[in-house]
Amino acid sequence: MAGGAGGVRLHRCTAAHMGADQRLPRRYTSRMAELFGDFLLNRLLARGAWSELWLGMPKDRSDADPVVVKRLLPAMARRKDAIAMLKGEGQLACQFDHPNVVTSSPPLCTADGHWHLVQPYIRGTNLGKLLAYSRRVKFRMPLHLRVFIAAAAAQGLSHAHGRRDSESGEPLHIVHRDITPANLLVSLDGIVRVTDFGIARGRGRKRLTAVGQVRGTLAYMAPEQAAGGEIDARADLYALGVVFWELLSGQRMYPEAPDFALLARIANDTPPPPSSLDDNVDSDLDAYVHRCLQKRPEDRFQSAAALCVLLYQWLDTDQTLLSAELSAWLGELSKASRSGAHRLSRV
Repeated sequence: MAGGAGGVRLHRCTAAHMGADQRLPRRYTSRMAELFGDFLLNRLLARGAWSELWLGMPKDRSDADPVVVKRLLPAMARRKDAIAMLKGEGQLACQFDHPNVVTSSPPLCTADGHWHLVQPYIRGTNLGKLLAYSRRVKFRMPLHLRVFIAAAAAQGLSHAHGRRDSESGEPLHIVHRDITPANLLVSLDGIVRVTDFGIARGRGRKRLTAVGQVRGTLAYMAPEQAAGGEIDARADLYALGVVFWELLSGQRMYPEAPDFALLARIANDTPPPPSSLDDNVDSDLDAYVHRCLQKRPEDRFQSAAALCVLLYQWLDTDQTLLSAELSAWLGELSKASRSGAHRLSRV
């Protein structure tokens, strides 16, 4: 556990040890909470290669909503490249203002020099866990909800790709670079959000990847990204195409394999149409996926907005109703197993 590293103190947070102004709501209270800057970190939600997410509460406000605090791992906390990555993510994500994108505070620093971001706490799970869990309990998501998830993700990407600098008005040219099921959050109220812009590229953000180096999740990379070449927003459209193919087919497009084998498949293979794996998928959906997965960027959709429009035309249903249906389906999934609600409640 990361608690205590780098001069961060641990404090017990049982009711007996906490003042009334610092008491957490019962459902968020654990035996131990860590005082970190202006927050009490109460539960570790996720840990990655260079950062971790904690459920927390403002230390001086008992009536505040819980938040997620994203901070660097202790081993990374003093590394200049890791700090630059976290600060760059905050500088981009604090400019988002859309229901399908997770927003963030600007970069923050504690008194003892620990950089972190604060994000809203979203009750739900990521798409990767959701699909794995639904397969495990044999509870398949209806086709129109799978299409809705892809459409909402495209809508979030369209917002991110189109952002302009709040001062100069110049396009930020944001490329997420790591669109995967794990980076698409599905909340219990049926809202889909793009998250984790940690390795995103944008105008004014310091280049953290040397030419020829690759960052991201290989199985979801566009050919030009996997080869270490120059990329633009159309690389995110390819990655979303992989996610969409997996949503429609119910399978992984590129199962785990050595990197050299994955690179060869990304460069050369054409996946079968999703309709060959699910009879409910029609030719229009096959065509949309096929266009996203073109090897050459100029042959793909040229914007996330273009894909989004087609998917919502295919759905022909109000987005609010679709969110309500997705929320209801999540509720039914929770009932499919005793532990379902508990599993789905954690991001």
